[in-house]
Amino acid sequence: MSGFQTDVFGPFIESNPSDNRDYSFDWSSILQQDETISTSNWTVPAPLVAGAKAINATVTTQWISGGVDQCTYRISNTIVTNQGRMLERSFRLVVQASI
Repeated sequence: MSGFQTDVFGPFIESNPSDNRDYSFDWSSILQQDETISTSNWTVPAPLVAGAKAINATVTTQWISGGVDQCTYRISNTIVTNQGRMLERSFRLVVQASI
């Protein structure tokens, strides 16, 4: 979770409404030996736009754009591993035109 900040409500990152960027989770600290990511599903609420997504070994990535100035959105990533475990992480995307 590079570039994220944390407050009492958990991790968040700031974005501009005109940004189109990738957000990633590195699951390597949670996965067991020989465990791999089989599927990765992202929850990206409207009016945000979900673009391409990828799984690269232990890292899941989702491109996201849009949003309304001064709004906060919860983004979630749920993975299923080859061992049948389902794991979820989330962060808040804080949209501000002034950044």
